[in-house]
Amino acid sequence: MGEILQLYVSDVIYTGGIDIIDINVDGDDKKLKNPGSRRQTPVHPELKRLGFLEHVQKMRQQGSKRLFPDMPMGSDGYYSSVYSKRFISLLINLKVKREQNAFHSLRHNFEDACRNSGISKDVMNALQGHSESGMSGRYGAGYSLDVLNEAMCQLEHKGLDLSHLYPQ
Repeated sequence: MGEILQLYVSDVIYTGGIDIIDINVDGDDKKLKNPGSRRQTPVHPELKRLGFLEHVQKMRQQGSKRLFPDMPMGSDGYYSSVYSKRFISLLINLKVKREQNAFHSLRHNFEDACRNSGISKDVMNALQGHSESGMSGRYGAGYSLDVLNEAMCQLEHKGLDLSHLYPQ
């Protein structure tokens, strides 16, 4: 969650025909768990349909540095600390809050969707910013944006219909 909330408008880039999000620490208010968390992740087609790129453009036009300027940093120095409380409140208000679900549950949903979409564990880990294990993690530069984009386009959340949220 912190990686998302701390994004700058300049972190959303179009390169090589692919819209990507550059997860980095290029800024005093950005933090990552470890160096392996730094990565470039293609924007999922569903996010595009939901108007993500239009939001990016709107923030650019408004001169905003941050992609989500309405999300304040917590007193602990993390953007996620404030939003995690909002997210829990949302789950409670929607009457879907259970003991085991929180924002981190979305990572488990992502992993399930990757497996069900036939995306390899190594590519799934690369998309999430998890280090490769063993010798393969020590050599090379990782997966190309083309490979990651192909996987992202293949990724489906079966049964999830967000069409009612599409911009008109």
